[in-house]
Amino acid sequence: MSELIVQVVTIDEIRPHPDPEATRIELAIVKGWQTVVPVGKYEAGDTAIYVPPDAMIPPDVAEHWGVTNHLGSDGRVRCARLRGAMSFGFLADVEGITYRGFGGDKSLFDRDPKIQVTMTSPQIGEDVAEYYGITKWEPAVTFNTAELEKEHPAFRHYTDIQNFENFPWVIREGEEVVITEKSHGTNSRSAKVRSLNENDPPLVICGTHEHQVIRGIGSVYEMPLGMESVRNLLDDLYDGNPGRNGVILYGEIYGQQTLKYGLDKGRDAFLAFDISIDGEMMNWDDFVSACQKHGVPIVPVLYRGPFSSDILREMSGGNTVIGGDHIKEGVVVHPVIERNDLEIRRVILKRISDQYRLKADRISDSH
Repeated sequence: MSELIVQVVTIDEIRPHPDPEATRIELAIVKGWQTVVPVGKYEAGDTAIYVPPDAMIPPDVAEHWGVTNHLGSDGRVRCARLRGAMSFGFLADVEGITYRGFGGDKSLFDRDPKIQVTMTSPQIGEDVAEYYGITKWEPAVTFNTAELEKEHPAFRHYTDIQNFENFPWVIREGEEVVITEKSHGTNSRSAKVRSLNENDPPLVICGTHEHQVIRGIGSVYEMPLGMESVRNLLDDLYDGNPGRNGVILYGEIYGQQTLKYGLDKGRDAFLAFDISIDGEMMNWDDFVSACQKHGVPIVPVLYRGPFSSDILREMSGGNTVIGGDHIKEGVVVHPVIERNDLEIRRVILKRISDQYRLKADRISDSH
């Protein structure tokens, strides 16, 4: 899942609001985000704290920043459409901080407003989430511990996919990429791995994004391994290569969340989106070839070609192509040829659709 980043930033651009009658507000562009601000409060090049959607703001901090009435009842930052313009998160003024955290500083100054304390100004790029006690909103997810087992060391977790808006510079304009629809379901792993006892046959295991699940208990995460195509794919990639430690198929089980994709109640389906062999992700064409060989369904490809942020934004909106008559959750973009970046390691990003972000009843992304 993506990280919470509450950074001191430089405002890249101030744009007029597209509604000529909205004379009191304008648009601030920060990294890849757009947020509505009062006219004249900021200029391009100013520094500010950018607080993104799904940040959870403690009540005293919300009161300090004057945003209490703009948050959800639980203190969650939501996106909004203001006079026709999307606003993602908000900007707060940069102020001096100490090691005590906002609560510690507030308590100290409440006791003695005249006290002299050395404050430091956070630098551009500094993450101040911890200082202000800001956390990321996540849905309540519970697992019966009786369904879980100790994780095999070769059963690697999937990439934590970051929001494109936080790292818009990572994928180069013109770089060949593939953009796929991001299905809304639950992340799964299915794998064939070397046994820890070298005299035993390889193990076939499954699990969630974070946990290995015991097989044979009827868990939804066993569903992909119930597909002959998935089992054949794992056998083919593992058995034909002596010395291999593990092959993992990553995918999404969908149909049980708020977006049903045309499936009847109680039904679910599976789409694969990546394969890892001994810790290395397959290049896209190799992944597609392996899945097609065995008939494993994959996430829909919406675009392949030179990267453009405008194309990414366009592809993220509109209705799903998976099935059913509803909006997309968003899209995932990555280079056709795998590569790494110093900031986010594996180069892969997501952009959640504006329409989906506006859904008040949505379930947070769990990738």
